[in-house]
Amino acid sequence: LLWFLVVCGAVYVLAARLLDPRTASLACLAHGVSSFSCSAVSCIAARHALVSTALAAVGLAVYVLARLDDRTRRARGGLGLLALATLGGEGALGGFGFVVAYELLMSRDPWRARLAFLAAASAFSVGFVLFYARAGYGVAGSAVHLDPLHRPVEFLTALPGRLTALFAEVALGLPADLWQLPPLRPVL
Repeated sequence: LLWFLVVCGAVYVLAARLLDPRTASLACLAHGVSSFSCSAVSCIAARHALVSTALAAVGLAVYVLARLDDRTRRARGGLGLLALATLGGEGALGGFGFVVAYELLMSRDPWRARLAFLAAASAFSVGFVLFYARAGYGVAGSAVHLDPLHRPVEFLTALPGRLTALFAEVALGLPADLWQLPPLRPVL
């Protein structure tokens, strides 16, 4: 439960700095009741994801707040926390995606400074993915989880349907997990 509270706290602190307090509260609530949070808190086998997410959320909050306050050393520390979070799970790589999005879309610093942080985040991400693939980590033998590095054709073939399902969940509220269900067949 403590890891979950750390994640919610980091989400709130970051959102409160970037948005208004009311929207930040809604962002924290949305994260808190998301299916990811519920499964990570309720399932003991998913605790690694919660630990990884807590470190990534704190790292991302430290990074963005440091960049907003022009504190380069602290921003590097935030990137270090994001890197540390990958020890808990590969899902922490998503934090580096947020770093890239921040530098491309929100940062007002000169491009030279932004490119330095983009290069650091990209280098770590690419290095991690290469190590991950080379070491043989990841899911194998699953029809649900398709590894784009080891099964690129199957991954790309399934991608349009999965993106449609994710869009339908965000835009229409239809659960994205429905695409995993087998087709309905008549009982008689």
